Amino acid sequence: MNHRRALGLTLVELMVTLSVLAIVVALAAPSFNDSLPRTRVKSQGSDVVNLLALAKSESLKRNQVTTTVTVSNSGATWEVATEWQAQDGSKERRSVVNVNDVKMVNPTTASSTLTADFRGLFSGFVSTNNCGTGDTCIQLRSPGDKYDLRIGINAVGQVVACTVNQAFGGYAQCQ
Repeated sequence: MNHRRALGLTLVELMVTLSVLAIVVALAAPSFNDSLPRTRVKSQGSDVVNLLALAKSESLKRNQVTTTVTVSNSGATWEVATEWQAQDGSKERRSVVNVNDVKMVNPTTASSTLTADFRGLFSGFVSTNNCGTGDTCIQLRSPGDKYDLRIGINAVGQVVACTVNQAFGGYAQCQ
């Protein structure tokens, strides 16, 4: 009698493979679900840091006090916007508006204004919370309230960002 070996998988081999795959997916799912809020607050924070850097560079480029940054926080929605006078006399404006349920927890006032002077230094609102990164602070909180990102402007006009609870997204933990 001629017995040929069948090609393919037996039912037992298939069940073992699927069981191992299910265990790996079950272990990876919690870390994946946790990465989404981190990514959301990191993305919004990066946009705000870049906007503040733009405000500083525009005031340095024009060598005059022309750049203002307005922070509006009405609870459910918030916006950080910068405005400056263009060379043709028109107003230029850039803004970051909240998306993905990222909350602004500082400043708590409805509207605050910063001014960048010709040296690139900011003056304006003072943080209501101690941010540890400077006098001026914006604090963003992730969906689920697990991750906080503080964006501060120190005395020499440097925009710095740090995390409150734990380091994530390439940002160091606040001191």
